[in-house]
Amino acid sequence: MSDWKDDIVHWARRNEGVWELWLLSQNVEATDALTIGVVLAPADGDHSRTLGDFSLLDARWRSELRAIARRQVRLEPMVPGYPGDTTIRSAGTCLWKRPA
Repeated sequence: MSDWKDDIVHWARRNEGVWELWLLSQNVEATDALTIGVVLAPADGDHSRTLGDFSLLDARWRSELRAIARRQVRLEPMVPGYPGDTTIRSAGTCLWKRPA
């Protein structure tokens, strides 16, 4: 794993609200932008609140990840039962998953 991927995993470990990270971008070493799927811990089991929390944190997290990866970052929230979750899991690569 390249250094920036290790650093992104370290970032995820420090953010207790993040349960998984998925990389959607193809040929990541040759691109100037990344798309990362983020599985968030549901707030008291309420996924609608989780999406609200994501919208509040999105800009800050993208900024932090952009500094780590030294390229543009797009974040996609992954919520079980929502269409994006299935798409990301079938097309992406899991970078990290919080131990159960």
